[in-house]
Amino acid sequence: MHLSDDTYAAFLNGTARDLAETLGAFPAPGGTRFAVWAPHATSVTVVLGDEASHPLRIPTTPVRESGVWSVDGVDAPAGTRYRFAITGADGETRLKADPMAREAAPRPSDCSVVTVPAHRWSDDRWLAARARSDPRREPLSVYEVHLGTWRWDPREPGRERPYTELAPMLADHAERLGVTHVELMPIAAHPFPGSWGYQGTGYFAPDPRHGSSDELKALIDHLHGRGIGVIADWVPGHFSADEYALGRFDGEPLYEHPDPRRGTQPAFGALVFNLQRPEVRSFLLSCAAYWLEEFHIDGLRVDAVSSMLRHDWGRPGAEVLPEADGSLVNPDAISFLRELNELVEQEAPGAFTVAEEATAWPGVTHDDGLGFTFCWNMGWSHDWLAYLELDPAERPAAHNEITFASAYAGSEHFVLALSHDVIAERSLTARMWGSAEQRLAGQRALLALQWAHRGKKLLFMGAELAAPSAWTHDWALDWTLPERDRRSAGMLDFVSALGHAYRARPALWAADDVDAGFEWVEADDAARSVYAWIRCAPGAEPLLCVANLGAEPQAAYRIDAPRDTQWRIVLDSDEARFGGAGTAAARHDDGVLVLDLPPFACLWLVPEGDDV
Repeated sequence: MHLSDDTYAAFLNGTARDLAETLGAFPAPGGTRFAVWAPHATSVTVVLGDEASHPLRIPTTPVRESGVWSVDGVDAPAGTRYRFAITGADGETRLKADPMAREAAPRPSDCSVVTVPAHRWSDDRWLAARARSDPRREPLSVYEVHLGTWRWDPREPGRERPYTELAPMLADHAERLGVTHVELMPIAAHPFPGSWGYQGTGYFAPDPRHGSSDELKALIDHLHGRGIGVIADWVPGHFSADEYALGRFDGEPLYEHPDPRRGTQPAFGALVFNLQRPEVRSFLLSCAAYWLEEFHIDGLRVDAVSSMLRHDWGRPGAEVLPEADGSLVNPDAISFLRELNELVEQEAPGAFTVAEEATAWPGVTHDDGLGFTFCWNMGWSHDWLAYLELDPAERPAAHNEITFASAYAGSEHFVLALSHDVIAERSLTARMWGSAEQRLAGQRALLALQWAHRGKKLLFMGAELAAPSAWTHDWALDWTLPERDRRSAGMLDFVSALGHAYRARPALWAADDVDAGFEWVEADDAARSVYAWIRCAPGAEPLLCVANLGAEPQAAYRIDAPRDTQWRIVLDSDEARFGGAGTAAARHDDGVLVLDLPPFACLWLVPEGDDV
């Protein structure tokens, strides 16, 4: 499709959602058409091939006054590598990757690749069911994956597993864990494999280390066929400063703000998208639409929202450029994020958005706020992990670190995220207090409490294996650990049991967004570090969660649960098969629930007669 008047108008107005059908490389029987936006350029040339192949240069011509340069009928079949040689007003020519490329060549090449989509989707039933869904009132548990190191084999250090090889392995593991979704850490092209992938160089091109765009689609299709949704990390706030990428694309700041006080982000060493510019908004909205439509993505986890909302985030005072009225709030980011969330709702029924927002910005998930479906609860993870790092003797004084999360649980639609950045410096197991056995018990109790609290769930890869060390770019999950270490095997079995039990019990997810879905039974026993609450939902059997986070067992602990209910244990984090002692017990005395609570343990109980 050529640049029509309607598309051009939408592009200039910041409302275009279909630039992927207009800009980039489009093979056709008469030859490939190339089109690129470079309004400050004095000339643009398509460079076919890489430096080793004596590249061929094809000049383009400007399309009206649009700032778009294009050429038709180029002999460049699928698989051809290309770049744009862009000469700016300063007379300097820069070789740039195509911002709209659908494929990127593997590093160290910085070329884009002409491609023709060929994947035939088989997930119609999945998409139809998704369109009827309401993710806020359904189970949502997410396994966060860095594909490059998830199944990387240290015996083959130079080999990246392809998407097609990863697909059944990832589906098998997700099924075992009982999660509803996997979150793929940035799958768009980025230069450094040892990173989380948030310094993007190709916003429409998948990471080529694992294969082609068709192969990524096959992975997503396979997961959908196994009943597993896919969330993609997406980064509309900032991008890589690498020379071949978007920075000073046509010799002038184009995608980034021209003032470095807004165009750079010192905290990330990145360039910042200029959301004041309508064409940049069109680029990003089209990018979101492309991943949703072309790749059938079920959710976008939007990275670094906090950095977008305020001009002073991550910047020393002298480097901040306020608004004209002195405000440090970014109104362009606010309006863009609202438009993004409207787009997802309109273009992909049943898909959702998740904000990584760490400043307690009000209304992140409200219709009259930013409009996200969910946001990460960063305060919850900070408080609970800080508590569980404490010596048990110090925990009574910090008792409210655990209870506080319930006080604001209804203020947003939260995801309780034990994510990559939460445990970047130390693994989840290493963050617990005590001996090796006590650390594992503490981690099991934490996960059981997380899954029983209000909010959806997210767990970074490796926690299910009780990985002893934190993630690094030259580290891979040790998949033989459960075979060698019964404690690791116990953790894997526990996370699996937890995931399946969560999905089977609507009380734990159908009323996450209402206060009536959570009721404290014991919130004040700081001396013994005991907590208890009930989860409930209309039409569902209630679930009672009781935890002893102290170092001493609590025998014959009396719980003021509803007296007309006989309770039985359905999940015990201290069960022997999970690596515990197996000493928990429940009985009733004159209608009162009496429990034997092991140290560092969490129990889930349901009414007798609940057959789930």
